[in-house]
Amino acid sequence: MFSPGQVQWVNQLEVERENLALATGWALRSGAGTAALRLVAALSWFWLIRGHYHEARELSTEILSSAAAKERTPARAKALNNAAAVRWAIDRHADVQPLLREALDIASETGTA
Repeated sequence: MFSPGQVQWVNQLEVERENLALATGWALRSGAGTAALRLVAALSWFWLIRGHYHEARELSTEILSSAAAKERTPARAKALNNAAAVRWAIDRHADVQPLLREALDIASETGTA
């Protein structure tokens, strides 16, 4: 996302946007919580760049609140951090602190801080 090929990658992700949302949902329903967390974290900056704020908030909320993605892993910490960035961008500032607090706690617990 942050390379000289950014425009091409963002355009390709836009083409695959529906498939990526379906893949994220499939991972969650299949019990692959870590995969779902990694996908939502990786897609957060794409959603922000393209202004897909509602989609970003909706999917991150669904995944972060699912039982399959509750394990306190570095993947969850990253997804929480990126979810906080999305909420900050859409002026949901009150939602940011709890997300960042949990992300920091997980990063401290897992030694990834």
